Amino acid sequence: LHALQVRRATVAAGAFAGAFLAKLIPLILFPTFWLRPQNRTLANWLDPRGRGKLMIFPGLVLVAFLPFADAGDKLSTGLQMYMQHWHFNAAAYSVVHLVLELSSSNAHAYARWICAILLAPLALGAQIRFRDPYQAAFMTLGAYILLSPTMHPWYLLWILPFLPFFPSPAWMLFSGLVFLAYEVLIPYSSTGIWHENPWIIWAQYAPFYLLLGATTFYRQIIGSRVPRTNQLTD
Repeated sequence: LHALQVRRATVAAGAFAGAFLAKLIPLILFPTFWLRPQNRTLANWLDPRGRGKLMIFPGLVLVAFLPFADAGDKLSTGLQMYMQHWHFNAAAYSVVHLVLELSSSNAHAYARWICAILLAPLALGAQIRFRDPYQAAFMTLGAYILLSPTMHPWYLLWILPFLPFFPSPAWMLFSGLVFLAYEVLIPYSSTGIWHENPWIIWAQYAPFYLLLGATTFYRQIIGSRVPRTNQLTD
C-alpha cells in the first residue's frame, strides 16, 4: 500500500502478488491496485491504459503456482472447504442464517451468498470513493471482517495497523473483546464438542456496533456543528 501511495507501481504489484500468495484475502483490494487516473468517471476508471505494470501480479502468481500444477483441482480443496462449511464467531452472518433457517434447510449456503452480495458493493464502493489506498483498504477489510462467516480473533490483525492513521474507539474495543471467542475452547478441550455460546457473540459485537454508531454519529452530525477556531502560531 505504501508503494502504491508513493506511485511505485512495479513494487506495489510485486508486493500485492506476494501478499496474495501468502493469504488470498488481499485479492479483495484489487480495485485499489488498479491504478486510477485523476478523473473519476467510470469510463476512465475502467480504461486499462496505464495499468500495464499491474500485470506483474498475475505473472508472479502464475510462476509461483507452476511447481504445484500437477495437483490440479486439489489446490483449491482447502479453499472450497473453508468457503462452504466454515463459520465461527460471526455476527452479521449469524443473524442472516438465523432468519433464513426458519424457512430453508440450506440456510448456511444462502447466508454466505447474501453476505457476499452485501460485501461486493461495499468493498468496491469504498475503493472507488477513497483515493487514499490506506483508507480504502481499511474500509474494505473492515467490511470483510464484519460480513465474513468466519471471524477468528487474529483476523483483526488486518485492521490494527490502520488504527494509527484512522483512530477508531470501536475497533480498538473490539480488538480486546474478540478474545472472548476463545471461550469455545474451554468445553471443547474436555468434551470434544465445538459449541458457540450466543452470549459470547453478543458480548463482542453489541458494544462494538453501539460504539461504532455513536462515534459515527458524533463525527458526522455533532462534530460538523462544532465551530473550528484558528490557532495562531509564532
